Amino acid sequence: MQWAQIKEQAELYRRDQVYYPKRWFNEGKHLLANMYPTACKVLTASYIVTDINTVEDLPSDYKYLHKIVLDGYPRDKFEDFTIDVRAKTICFDLPGTFTVHYLVETADVVGTDSEVPEIDSAYHYPLAKFIAAKELEYIRDLRHQALLKSFFTEAEAAHKAVKRGYVGTLRIRRGVFR
Repeated sequence: MQWAQIKEQAELYRRDQVYYPKRWFNEGKHLLANMYPTACKVLTASYIVTDINTVEDLPSDYKYLHKIVLDGYPRDKFEDFTIDVRAKTICFDLPGTFTVHYLVETADVVGTDSEVPEIDSAYHYPLAKFIAAKELEYIRDLRHQALLKSFFTEAEAAHKAVKRGYVGTLRIRRGVFR
C-alpha cells in the first residue's frame, strides 16, 4: 500500500482525521522490528579473513544476525565465529571469505502520498491500526485498547504469514457512510 492509503485506513479505524500519522507509523515500525525479525530487511556485509581471531566491526545499523556464509556454504555452527551484540563485533575462527547476512530496521516514512514504506506489506494494515490506536490514546478515548489488541494480533498473523512466504490479501470492511 502507498502511504496515502495507509493514512486513509488509519482514519477509517479512528473514524476521524489523524494528526501525527508519520510519528505513530515510525514508532509502530520500530516496535515491530524489535518484536519480529520479519519486519526488518536483509543486508549483507563481506569479510575476508586471513588471520583468525581478529575482531571485525559489524555495520552500525546491525539489528539481528540472519545467516553466515563461508566461501559459498552456509555456516550454522557457532564455534566458527563469536559475535558480541552489544559491541557490534564479530570474530571468525576460520580463514576464508565470510558473507554476513544481517537484518536492519527499515527506513522511516517521510510521508509523501506516493511513497511505499519499506516494511513488508503484510504489516501495513496492523500499522494503520497502530496509528489510529495511538491517536485515540492521545485524546484518551478508550477505543484505543481494542485497536492495540487487534494490532498485536494482526502483527503476529502477519509475522507468521511472512515466515511462511505467503501474504494473502486482507479484506477490511469499510465503516458505515456518515
